[in-house]
Amino acid sequence: MLLNRITRCFGEADGVFAGHPSDEEYSWELLGHCLKNGISLNNVLDEAEVFLNTKTKDEAHIKKQLSKIKKKFSPWIE
Repeated sequence: MLLNRITRCFGEADGVFAGHPSDEEYSWELLGHCLKNGISLNNVLDEAEVFLNTKTKDEAHIKKQLSKIKKKFSPWIE
């Protein structure tokens, strides 16, 4: 399930995408999964936004994390 893979990419305490080495590793695993299964960047962003909205109502934080995902993944997936 995509959402389970996405949640592993965020810090539990701070909700930052790939902010810790283990979160970074999970983010590369997520990218590989997306490439292998034809999952679009928009799908990843949508699922990440759903997850982040369950963790915080801070729109600036959510926007920043989605931007980080887009920057990291956009060279690889559309």
